[in-house]
Amino acid sequence: MSLSEILGSATSGLAAAQAGLRTVSNNIANVGVAGYAREKVTLATRVNSGGVNGVVIGEPQRVADRFLEASVYQRGGDFGRADVTSSYLDRLQSLLGQPGDAASLPAKLDSISASAIALTGSPGSAQTVASFTGNVQDAISSMQQLNGDVTNLRGDVESEVGTTVDRINGLLSQINDLNGTVSQQVGQGRITSGAADQRTTALTELSSL
Repeated sequence: MSLSEILGSATSGLAAAQAGLRTVSNNIANVGVAGYAREKVTLATRVNSGGVNGVVIGEPQRVADRFLEASVYQRGGDFGRADVTSSYLDRLQSLLGQPGDAASLPAKLDSISASAIALTGSPGSAQTVASFTGNVQDAISSMQQLNGDVTNLRGDVESEVGTTVDRINGLLSQINDLNGTVSQQVGQGRITSGAADQRTTALTELSSL
């Protein structure tokens, strides 16, 4: 092996070490970035004239666990579904009134039952008749108000569904474009980390919807 070959081999080793340090530094800098997957340097043996002469530095490769990513997407979907359901059930509960609240609809229906029982005990009492009638009217007014509130709630649901569907369609279009970009970069032997990270971010958001 000539001196130039020895120096070339040493130089390629130093370049490989530098590439490794650069990749580690990049991983540390992006550790908190959503959708980022750590990278590793790809190295191959360089052969000249049948002899080994250093290393060849390839493009950095993403290190991602597909099973872990699938688990993240599933958990995101479960959380998103539970969060939306809880939000609307809380709103519906606030319309019905909290348990034990004297102004809630169940309490008003209980008042009708109580006044009806009192009315059967003294059918000729004007006070019990007035109490029963007032409780019925109060309950009817509450149910009418509840009907309007539930209609508004249904409108909010439909509006949010429409907004979510639009966002889903936008994300699907973005993911489709990124799939094409990643495939093209793989075919050209270029680094895919940027487009792949963007795709992961889009998939994470999609799973939460």
